[in-house]
Amino acid sequence: MTAGIKRLEDIIIKSGSASHNYDFARSIKGADIKAHGEVVAMSKNALYNYYFAKEIDGADIKLHEQAIIECGDPAYAIEFAENISGADINALGSVILKSGTANYIERLSEETKFHYTTDLDTKEFKREKILSLIKK
Repeated sequence: MTAGIKRLEDIIIKSGSASHNYDFARSIKGADIKAHGEVVAMSKNALYNYYFAKEIDGADIKLHEQAIIECGDPAYAIEFAENISGADINALGSVILKSGTANYIERLSEETKFHYTTDLDTKEFKREKILSLIKK
C-alpha cells in the first residue's frame, strides 16, 4: 500500500463512516481489516456489519455478530444466523424472538437448530412450539 493510500485509510478510519470503512476494506488490498471492522462494529449499523462479516476475509465474525445483536435488527439477525458460518444461533435467535416478527420466527424455526436459553431453564423450540407462540 502506498503512503498516499495509507493516509487515505487513516482518514477513512477516523471518519467513523460504516459505509466508507466497509468499501475501503472490500476494495483495497492490504487494508487494515481489524481497524475498519472495529469502526463498522461501533456504528451498530446492521447492514454494514452483516456484509462486513459475510464478505471481508479476516473479519472478526463475533464482533460483527455482537453489533447486530446490540442493534436488535431481526432482519439482519436472521440473515446472519442463516449465512455466516459459526454464528451464535441462540443469541441471534433471541433478537428474532424479541422482535415478535412472525415471518422471521418461522424462518428461524425452519432453517436452524435453535435452542433458546432463559435464566430458569433451557427449552428447545421446534417449529410447532414457535408457531404456537405466534398465534397467541
